[in-house]
Amino acid sequence: MSEPDPVPTYTAIAENGDLPATLHHLSNSTHPVIRYDVVASFFAAIERRQSNLVAQMISSGSITANTLDHTGRTPLIAATSAGNVRMVQELVDFDADVNAFGKYQRADRTPLMVAAGNGNL
Repeated sequence: MSEPDPVPTYTAIAENGDLPATLHHLSNSTHPVIRYDVVASFFAAIERRQSNLVAQMISSGSITANTLDHTGRTPLIAATSAGNVRMVQELVDFDADVNAFGKYQRADRTPLMVAAGNGNL
């Protein structure tokens, strides 16, 4: 038996930059299926300083302030590495763990370590 063909996948980000969507063509359907990648959208919103979207995603229960991205980075590390003090405060207000280790430049770091390393103290 031969392996099935891989499912073609396409990723696009809406013009307003809100939610990256992944378009899947399923082998048994002629219609594409769109799947929103919530984690990628969340981290993109942090990096783009979209505090309203970040707050909405956490408040709705779609994600938590401690969710890791695909690299092992925490939301606080993403905000800290972007130098976004307002986003850091907002994530802390949503109970982000300030002592949680996450990946930053392939090493385990806390948000404080990232801030210190970037001269953002």
